Amino acid sequence: MEAFHLIENELEEKPDFIILTEDLSRLGGSSYKECVRRFMKKLINDSVAKLYSLHGHKEKQCFSKTSSFGLIIAAVQQCVPSATAKDIELTIRQWLTKAPERLMKIEPMGDDNNN
Repeated sequence: MEAFHLIENELEEKPDFIILTEDLSRLGGSSYKECVRRFMKKLINDSVAKLYSLHGHKEKQCFSKTSSFGLIIAAVQQCVPSATAKDIELTIRQWLTKAPERLMKIEPMGDDNNN
């Protein structure tokens, strides 16, 4: 979480925002959805992502009010100019929603093998 806050602080500076937008857009993707997934994965890990929802529902923090949200939209539109902000928002929302599922796949199924 601390690393995410450091990135957020950097993004408040316009030159850093532009540089990071260009850096992210270089990751590319074959579609706007793939770009969103790749960029989100680069910026925020699932342990932090599970604490956010797009608009802060269900007692989670609001991702759409972060600088990272604007960064993702700008970087995706740089890669895929035809992508609308709404399409990108929906993909970000889905990605955030699935963070707990991705964490469950990573975590071991149990410690029963230690006996």
